[in-house]
Amino acid sequence: HLPQLTASALMMVVGDAVGAQGLNLSGRGLADTTRLASSPPEIWRDIAATNADEIGPALDVLISVLQDLRRDLPKGDRLADVFTDAARWRSTLKP
Repeated sequence: HLPQLTASALMMVVGDAVGAQGLNLSGRGLADTTRLASSPPEIWRDIAATNADEIGPALDVLISVLQDLRRDLPKGDRLADVFTDAARWRSTLKP
């Protein structure tokens, strides 16, 4: 359920930052990445509550990686590690 929460949070952050006019200038990547953000909140409220014990730790790990990336912006070492690992894992993903 982490992709759902991540996509929804990302869309909220970007939408709040740039508004409707800014979103009109966005590219295909944002639309593809946030497709899940259109899901009905009523369903996901129950899913999140039912699976809180599993979702909570997964969110903690994601937040930790994002914080690592934030701290590493000037150097890019962690970014390279994350991108390399992500590409490796993505290549094994079956659509």
